Amino acid sequence: MTIYEVIDNDDYRDFCLMNSNHPYITDSSAYFKEKQEDTSFVRTIRTLNNNPLADIMNYCSISGTFLVNQKAKKVFQENFEGIQFFDTICAEYLEEKFFLLNVFNYQDVLDMSRSEYKSGKNRYGKFAVGYITSYVFQEKAFEFDIFKIIVNGQKRTNHLFVTDKFKRVIEENHLTGLNSIKVYELGE
Repeated sequence: MTIYEVIDNDDYRDFCLMNSNHPYITDSSAYFKEKQEDTSFVRTIRTLNNNPLADIMNYCSISGTFLVNQKAKKVFQENFEGIQFFDTICAEYLEEKFFLLNVFNYQDVLDMSRSEYKSGKNRYGKFAVGYITSYVFQEKAFEFDIFKIIVNGQKRTNHLFVTDKFKRVIEENHLTGLNSIKVYELGE
């Protein structure tokens, strides 16, 4: 059994939030920590490059989330829990429907005693875990198909993890665009 971290896929189209005052702005990552009760806000997005479209695409500057088309949204809704979608409008593709994925399934499943990471004191003088260089997950992590982690009591919005089952569902439904790296295998 394997856990993967979802990473950007530079082979496909990138999108970002659009604002008339700034050519390039981003959502706050804090917005993606919890399940949002009001999903009616429609984000206006724009493309950043001319790469091909995929079913799953990068949403810039918010690691841990991505943009999906209707086909991917349907597959996700039928197979996974702890997720929700926000509507978007893209002037370059008015005929297409894209949705921003919010994964609010946070789990405290990292074995910190066996994982490797950089740590130190934060600006308030408290111990803080910084960059994690090697992940070791508790066995209960394999109960979740798509999730984010809690480290030292803090939700990490910028790292999204998936299991073998998630990848299998993506492959069986011929969804394009998912890019991931293996970060942990049970028994390693």
